[in-house]
Amino acid sequence: MSQPSSKYRPDVDGLRAIAVMLVLNFHAFPDAMPGGFIGVDVFFVISGFLITGIITRELELGRFSLVEFYNRRIRRIFPALIVVLSATLMLGWFWMLPQALAQLGSDSLASAAFLANIALLLQSGYFDVESAKSRCCIYGGSASRNSSICSGRCWYSQGLSNSVR
Repeated sequence: MSQPSSKYRPDVDGLRAIAVMLVLNFHAFPDAMPGGFIGVDVFFVISGFLITGIITRELELGRFSLVEFYNRRIRRIFPALIVVLSATLMLGWFWMLPQALAQLGSDSLASAAFLANIALLLQSGYFDVESAKSRCCIYGGSASRNSSICSGRCWYSQGLSNSVR
């Protein structure tokens, strides 16, 4: 079986654009596009495909490190995540009622820890559409699922004793 290419993939960027448009249309026209948030999951499936290719190549070359994998992931995702969560919390401070602001704080913390999927499951149900309409950090659940799946793939592929170095 051939490995995914490590070169730039314009076809993947096209799929990402479609996924982003689905989400934007969902937010702009929720009644016309009720399932548009699926674009987030499509986006993360694409990311999972690309990440799996990277992990597979690094495993084949004997260079894979779980610590380095997370180090790269944090350096890549956290700058934008911190800006988005900070802006959301600041806007929430001005426009949300105390109970909603407390929920936003909890959701933001779970998103920053890549545990939003677990928090959503425990708090409101994993695919609760009504909850999705009112929670500002709902997409953190998709990022957390992606992280969980990639972590599971890493641990499974390499084995715990060999992957942490």
